[in-house]
Amino acid sequence: MLLELLGVEGPDDSPTLRTAWSTGVDLRTPLGHGESGEPVELDLAAHCVCVGMPGSGKSELVRTVVTGLAVRNSPELVNFLLAGTADGLAALPHVATVARDADQLTDLLDDEIRHRIRLRDSGDIGKAPVLVVVVDEIGEASTRKPLLADSLLRAAQLGDDLRLHLLLTGRTTPSGAMRGLYAFAPCRIALPSATPATDGQILGVPDVAPLPALPGNGYLKSDFTRPPRRFELARVPEGMLARLGELMSVHGNRARPLWPPLGTVTYDVVRERNEGGEIPFALPEEFYSPLELDFADEPHLLVFGERRTGRTSVLRTVLCGIRERYTVAEAVVIVADPRRQLLGLVEPERLLAYASNPAELRTIVSDAVTSIRKRLGQDWHGPDLFFVVDDYDAIPTEADELQPLLELLPYGKQIGLRFIAAGTEAMATKPIVAALEDAPALRLTGKELPGTAPGGRPGLPAVGFAEYVGKPVLVPWHQNSGEPA
Repeated sequence: MLLELLGVEGPDDSPTLRTAWSTGVDLRTPLGHGESGEPVELDLAAHCVCVGMPGSGKSELVRTVVTGLAVRNSPELVNFLLAGTADGLAALPHVATVARDADQLTDLLDDEIRHRIRLRDSGDIGKAPVLVVVVDEIGEASTRKPLLADSLLRAAQLGDDLRLHLLLTGRTTPSGAMRGLYAFAPCRIALPSATPATDGQILGVPDVAPLPALPGNGYLKSDFTRPPRRFELARVPEGMLARLGELMSVHGNRARPLWPPLGTVTYDVVRERNEGGEIPFALPEEFYSPLELDFADEPHLLVFGERRTGRTSVLRTVLCGIRERYTVAEAVVIVADPRRQLLGLVEPERLLAYASNPAELRTIVSDAVTSIRKRLGQDWHGPDLFFVVDDYDAIPTEADELQPLLELLPYGKQIGLRFIAAGTEAMATKPIVAALEDAPALRLTGKELPGTAPGGRPGLPAVGFAEYVGKPVLVPWHQNSGEPA
């Protein structure tokens, strides 16, 4: 059994697990036993290709290798991108993403390579965990999807520099676009195939003894210089992965989801990646962790963008962030929303008022200003008041119902007043916006991705391209579900 070869007494052996995880990255893992009963180890420091006919044990081999590496490495140090047979492996906290098909795998891999190249060029590649890309039954996918073969070849070529390692399985030796990849995989595994000649071809040796036609019997050739070694695969018992996943999740953080392809950046992705205590709202290009809004430090935010570039989506992110970051005793909200696109995002007990027309807004602002003025000159410790305004440019400047706030905004930090407004560049002519020229500004660039946004809404932008304090960022798509999300 695999755990015995790893020196683990069972799926509840916490001390051994903690010791293994404290030793740094180790890409060696037992495959099974050799002909004399000795352990046979795979070292994934080199890319590896495994070939075998259907039923030869390729998927079981993947389970063994991934589980072994997970036992020996923490999720902070080694992550997995899986495609093909996940086979219960998603229970392990090391699994960043399970690609649903060849197209998604190509997108994920291309984007991750771009991201890691930026980290390498900035000297920060050491901050990225080792990523092991495991693709079960690669041959058919790469034949139908030549772009995937190109992506894998690039990953193989840059693997050492970018901390990327490949484990690929297939039914036949690589051909066509995959043959170039074969040259970058000195580690070979042959499982039972149609003929010994096929085994010899994958191993690079002319004559090998036939393998028994039983799943899990195989040859391992570690590199181009060593002879192949026979082994019998050490299996992972049913049900063990779930238990191991529970134990490992207690001792380490889950792997971050991979950098998502453009067009699929959702608020959940940004929230999952957030490591700080403030409100996450955008993904910068050069780092995994999102940018945060700290309204105690910068009390106001201006969002500029044309129609359909995602500015209302930004306000949804801010409102959800307020709900998650602050208790009702710490923050309350007033919303001005002519198109009623922000309904349902604020809890009733937190929502002081919701205005969708000028008359409502005029009354609300008048009452709010009267109350807020009482905070001037005192050390305010009550709840912050967030004014969240969508389509501010649609309010005529000569009849701006928000104008009474102007005298109070400079004291926002001291009196707990926060102002967030979104609109086109036309709102820059308003006195309030002019007075907030030093406030952080997010400018959506107007680029719009084709296709369908997350949630199945055709014709809407899936992601907002933007600049924040002069740097390019991705603003997440935040669908209006009508309920807190």
